[in-house]
Amino acid sequence: MGDPLIITYCFDFDSGRDITYQVYLDRDTLNLLNGDAQEVPAWTEISYKQCRICPLSKNDTRTCPVAQNLVHVTKKFSNVVSHETVSISVTTQDRTYKKRTTIDEALSSLMGVIMVTSGCPVMDYLKPMARFHLPFASPEETTIRTLSMYLMAQYFLKGNTDSIHVKLEELNKIYSQVSVVNNDFSSRLAEAGEKDANLSALSNLDCHATLVTMTIEETLAEFRQYYSAYV
Repeated sequence: MGDPLIITYCFDFDSGRDITYQVYLDRDTLNLLNGDAQEVPAWTEISYKQCRICPLSKNDTRTCPVAQNLVHVTKKFSNVVSHETVSISVTTQDRTYKKRTTIDEALSSLMGVIMVTSGCPVMDYLKPMARFHLPFASPEETTIRTLSMYLMAQYFLKGNTDSIHVKLEELNKIYSQVSVVNNDFSSRLAEAGEKDANLSALSNLDCHATLVTMTIEETLAEFRQYYSAYV
């Protein structure tokens, strides 16, 4: 295994406080390498408000992989107000992104990359996008990236370009399941006493997931004009 991919989030608050969180990903598998917490709270247990569609068994899995990997993040932001403005910089292998935004938008971006690389069987479908992580993506950027990821998956699945599956029902199904996980995981955090910034960040993630399924056809129609050389 080579050096990990590192994504660094730096939150600079107007009060002078700052929070830095680094995400370490295995370069070959994109699995999260931040390490398992030795002592985790009860709300991370797999049976605690388990997602309705979770395929993991409590007999084989002690903790929810997403919950276990979000523990440290939720602790850092448990007392932060969601609408507070923050200067955020995100450094990936290729470049640094900077934005002045609300804490819940910045935090949802961090939570998103952690959730899809934690080992959740539902979120795994979105893991390829973590390789070229794009924080603060617009709805149009998210949709285009999602479609590109899905079509590449079909290419790898089919093995040749003659039989690529371009119908989007399966992609809509994936995002419908992702939305269920976002909602159920939010209930897990709420039941555990987490509030404000952490819950608002998850709500933002779910809005993005919902928008993808609602706007795919519209986005395709809008972008068709750019592909005149092909069609």
